Amino acid sequence: MRVVNFSEARNSLKSVIDQVTDDADFTVIARRDASDAVVMSLDTFPPCQGESETPTA
Repeated sequence: MRVVNFSEARNSLKSVIDQVTDDADFTVIARRDASDAVVMSLDTFPPCQGESETPTA
């Protein structure tokens, strides 16, 4: 698990995404005045209950 602040994630989004997909890990994006968020690869994303298909963009 890696933790980055929002500004760093915004400025290096490609790197954040590449790292989570290459390492099969996740990154927490910490925000100062809001809830944190998580970025993870689709391969490591747990399937939602009741859904049998992988989400597509």
